[in-house]
Amino acid sequence: MTDKNSNPQDVTDEQLGHIIDHAYQARHGGKDHARFTKEEADIVAHLTKLGDSVRERFHQAIRHINRTDDDATRLDNFVDKEMFTADYDPYRDLMNNFDDEGNLLSPDDTIVD
Repeated sequence: MTDKNSNPQDVTDEQLGHIIDHAYQARHGGKDHARFTKEEADIVAHLTKLGDSVRERFHQAIRHINRTDDDATRLDNFVDKEMFTADYDPYRDLMNNFDDEGNLLSPDDTIVD
């Protein structure tokens, strides 16, 4: 998505929209929960620390991915009610996808082969 030396603010709106969707899946155990990567968690952590100055960009980014109106509303609510709160930690959500031995877990906490 981006290289290690790039600025998290340089991701395109389409890329950011997918990152938000992956973050949602990691948080809520959706079928694509394992798509959320450390690189994406780094981007989310950086951008959410910027606060309200980037919140509108998150909402715009959601409009750049092909989702139903219900999905877009769900992601908008995730941005407003979870991502921009003091206790949101994308790294915690990323780590919840793995067991203590580093095995990838499915949403029902079984090991994915």
